[in-house]
Amino acid sequence: MRAGWPRLATPFLFPPFSRLFQTPCYDRAGIGSRGAHFARQRGRWGCRLESEQYVSPVLAALSLGVVFVVLMAMLVLEAPWAGHVRDFFADRAQLAMFVVAFTAMASSLYYSEYVKFIPCEFCWLQRIAMYPLAVLLFVALVSRDRLSPRYIVTLAAVGLSLSIYHYQLQLFPEQKGVCSGLVSCTDRNVTEFVIVSIPFMAGAGFLTVLLLQLGEFRARRWGER
Repeated sequence: MRAGWPRLATPFLFPPFSRLFQTPCYDRAGIGSRGAHFARQRGRWGCRLESEQYVSPVLAALSLGVVFVVLMAMLVLEAPWAGHVRDFFADRAQLAMFVVAFTAMASSLYYSEYVKFIPCEFCWLQRIAMYPLAVLLFVALVSRDRLSPRYIVTLAAVGLSLSIYHYQLQLFPEQKGVCSGLVSCTDRNVTEFVIVSIPFMAGAGFLTVLLLQLGEFRARRWGER
């Protein structure tokens, strides 16, 4: 019963995560049997594409969860009993920003370089905002310095604006003429929880960075009282 429970109950209770409990692609191809030769002939690309079915639900849940957690922390930031929350924002906000920006950067590289999704024009524009943000925050952490909020807010605000515009292009694909690249900006290679796509996750990352910066400002202002 225990061995069969995930396959029966998980798809019913948590449909987006049901793929995590499915048989890996090499098992379905017949590894260890007469189908092994055909599995090797197929190469690695099939498994890479199927790995997206496992990774995307996790990234989508993280993008939603992180925004929710940071918003909840912002709500209680100035409560008298929320000293640990204020300390986190005051001392470790930029570390959290780096983790968010690095995760977003690594995720975009996973989709384009591993799964082989071709980025559209607006995907590249969002990368132009996210990648320098991750690098600048990394340099600030390594040098034990503090990155000026003006750079963080500028890059995150521009990136969030691009993500919102890209997301609404996916919602209203009749605007596809604004994107003249090889790949249409209205294509949705990833759709999780009905609403989450790649620009949605990118926007959640930019929004989280902005919220963390706002939280740091409020926490430091509280400390100056």
